[in-house]
Amino acid sequence: MIDTRKAVLSATFILGLAAYSLGRPQIKTTHEEAMQLQTQTEAADSRAAKPVTYDNKKYRFRITLPASWKGYSIIVGEWHGSVYEEGHDSPTQQIKGPLITIKHPLWTDANPWQDLPMMVFTHVQWKYVAEYRIEVSAAPFGPGEIGRNAKYLFTLPPRLTVADVNGRDEVEEMLRHQPLHAY
Repeated sequence: MIDTRKAVLSATFILGLAAYSLGRPQIKTTHEEAMQLQTQTEAADSRAAKPVTYDNKKYRFRITLPASWKGYSIIVGEWHGSVYEEGHDSPTQQIKGPLITIKHPLWTDANPWQDLPMMVFTHVQWKYVAEYRIEVSAAPFGPGEIGRNAKYLFTLPPRLTVADVNGRDEVEEMLRHQPLHAY
């Protein structure tokens, strides 16, 4: 009985040691491989340290993105809104403006990531939004301002990060650091 226990313990020890060895990373043996690994590590560290910047000269703003957004894409579309005037229960006209969406480079149809959409308003349009005379969403609150210059206001759509998608926390963290600089 003791011999059987010893055999089982020995076999368990050997299997555990083998599993541990298989799970450990392999060490590079040649100088060339070691140099390649060092170069890759330095490049990754360099990218992590350097944020990415998107500069929009037309609307005069710059936004700083995390290094992980290197390779982002820009989609320019339109936001649409309804204008309400005193004495009318329904909208009297439709209004639109630019919607600039920065897409994360890892975004795919099969694996969507959190975008960073920005609505661009003129100061007159924004005045009407603030007075609840323009509705741009079904949300019970309007867009949130993140910056302005002499001609435009830059806002985030209501309910920006309500979806449970990859990168949502990263976008929320980025926005805490006020990444938009209007000029």
